Amino acid sequence: MKPVRLLFVGLLLLTIVPAMAETDEIIVYLMTDSEINDPRICSFDPGTGNITVLKKTTGKSLLWVPSLSQDRAKFCYTFDEDGDQATPADESLSMMGIGATEEALIANFSFSVTAPSFFPDGNKVLFLGSCNNHSFLASCNLSGDEFLIHYANTKPKGSPVLSPDGKKILFTELQQEPQKNWSLCLMNLEGTDCVKLTDSVETACFSPDGKSVAFSRSSQSESDGIFLLDLQSGQIKSVIHCHDVTTGIGFSPDGQRIYFIGSLCLTHYEEEILDEIFSVSIDGTDLKRLTTDGKPKMFLSVH
Repeated sequence: MKPVRLLFVGLLLLTIVPAMAETDEIIVYLMTDSEINDPRICSFDPGTGNITVLKKTTGKSLLWVPSLSQDRAKFCYTFDEDGDQATPADESLSMMGIGATEEALIANFSFSVTAPSFFPDGNKVLFLGSCNNHSFLASCNLSGDEFLIHYANTKPKGSPVLSPDGKKILFTELQQEPQKNWSLCLMNLEGTDCVKLTDSVETACFSPDGKSVAFSRSSQSESDGIFLLDLQSGQIKSVIHCHDVTTGIGFSPDGQRIYFIGSLCLTHYEEEILDEIFSVSIDGTDLKRLTTDGKPKMFLSVH
């Protein structure tokens, strides 16, 4: 499908305390508090262990799916004024500078919008939209006056992310046959040459060099965990067994570690560890638990 251009206004030893290693990355994620229903966009510095609240909700408004730019200068997110996702006419796409206090509106939408992410140059945003039983991958510039549909059909989609060179889009798509599951797909930015890479995928991301993909499976089975897929050979290898890695996974800038939000139940621990940020080497060693606050977390973005 060609783009349509529109204009509109063995045993793993888990490090149980935050690891204060020398790192150069920043993690942005959504933290929720089930007791007060107060979602907040936060940043986490793996080097210092510091957590900073970047954006809070007001009233019934709902923040959703934050994503960090590659230069780490700003983050984007979707925003629902009344918190009712069933009526998306008031949904918007916004951004803020790291350390800023005022947000900048990119665009308001009359359809459901989620999962935004910046293009590599930081001048446009890719996102997932849905309207009238159709799901589409689209982008717009930061002033919101130029809108481009890259790919659309009736199948629900999720987790769109751009390759480091901005030429390909990785996303999941719900398949009904032969059984209901989410397939991991890859296509050109123009919406051409769409191929299925593998099945039963929750979320995925490109490696910094664009040569491989990390993805998670979370089906409450022994096959749950994080995997690496080599895009040239198609070979898949397991990195670590874990549960509930459904909304957050990302590489360190050097490509040697994978960050994720998930749950772990290791044989030498008495209780399951839920909804924390972890990191692991791409060979499956050196697993670290980086946060210990016990707050539910979602939608991790790393740069």
